[in-house]
Amino acid sequence: MLTPKKFLQFLIVGLALGNLYTTLHRSGIPLGLDGVITRIEIRHEKHPGVDDVPLIWLGNRAVHLDPEAARELRPGEKIFKRPMESSLQTPRGPVRLHPSRDFKGMAVLMPLIVLLSVL
Repeated sequence: MLTPKKFLQFLIVGLALGNLYTTLHRSGIPLGLDGVITRIEIRHEKHPGVDDVPLIWLGNRAVHLDPEAARELRPGEKIFKRPMESSLQTPRGPVRLHPSRDFKGMAVLMPLIVLLSVL
């Protein structure tokens, strides 16, 4: 039987895994990308220059990438990458993709939160 405590623990595990996937997704590593960059948009958040959100547009599709990867790309470039590869092909050569500092921090924090929820 699923007790309220077990339900809460499952919920915390699910949210932790979702958080990890979201931060890894921004690195671009899990994504398959194939197209021409039509524009690069920077959306400023609360602290401009610190927590900006770069959106890479491939036609009508917007892809949120980490700033480190977005800085290496240019509008008009054709890019290609298979899912789970850590290299994005551009006309100027490959761009290496890395898990962000956010992901690395969450990879430490999320297991601790899950552990605390079990205790």
